[in-house]
Amino acid sequence: QSMIEHLKSVGIEKAVMIGFCWGGWVLAHTLSDSEMSGLFVCGAVPHPSIQLEQAYGGKPVELLSRVTRPMLLMPAQNDSDSYREGGEWFEALLMNNPSSATIDFPTMTHGWVPRGDVSIPGMEAEVERALSSMLAFFKAHDI
Repeated sequence: QSMIEHLKSVGIEKAVMIGFCWGGWVLAHTLSDSEMSGLFVCGAVPHPSIQLEQAYGGKPVELLSRVTRPMLLMPAQNDSDSYREGGEWFEALLMNNPSSATIDFPTMTHGWVPRGDVSIPGMEAEVERALSSMLAFFKAHDI
């Protein structure tokens, strides 16, 4: 709550969030909270780990069905198929957020965006594709 108050006090009227890995779980909770989602327009999650909800006795499908703002999911090859087109978790997200999207990165492994070794052939291009996809998603939602 103090973060929201601070952002508003310095003139921020709308913002986006990026949640890498388990940060996607934080993002899903943020975008399902009525006070927080008022400031945050949308969010993106490279290599999501929203299944962390299970460690706290919850279900990812229920969490994602409560999200009130669009999200961009970007699963890697070794992330759950539930994040992909037709997957249970992605479909739950779409119920309240039809402008949500998922972009598959089938040649990347979990963690490639912040930790990818760009000296590996193809890695730099996929990191750039992830970053440009997030930017395009944010722009499409008026950020």
